[in-house]
Amino acid sequence: MGGRDRGALAARRPGEAALRESLVETGDPAVGGYAVSAVALEQGFDMTANSANPILRTRRVWQTASAKGGLHLDVELSCADPAAHPHTLATRAPRAPGLVLPGWEALCARRSEAFPEADLHLDTGALSVPEAVGAIPDALGARPHG
Repeated sequence: MGGRDRGALAARRPGEAALRESLVETGDPAVGGYAVSAVALEQGFDMTANSANPILRTRRVWQTASAKGGLHLDVELSCADPAAHPHTLATRAPRAPGLVLPGWEALCARRSEAFPEADLHLDTGALSVPEAVGAIPDALGARPHG
């Protein structure tokens, strides 16, 4: 990973709304990014949401919101390189003023549940950002949209 920004996995195309959860979350996740995404989907926008959903409950809320748009792809990002992930956390900068990013110890202490049902599993220690972003449309393949 060596300094590559793993938080930039939201592709931007005409007619697509991109959402960074950290910029809209305000307490209860159900009234933050999820609600914003559901409204955007109801209005006909494509939505790419880049968020950390380490537990089944939060993943289910995203799936419910995206069902309004007719297409959902769960992507699990992991990093098999034991040195790359801590380095990336230590060298990244917040994308929102005043946002305090967790360090390696805080990240490791977070609750996380397995995500074997994800549609796509990407190793960010082995892929560049463009490679990871490019894998998403490939995984969507011939799935119907809208």
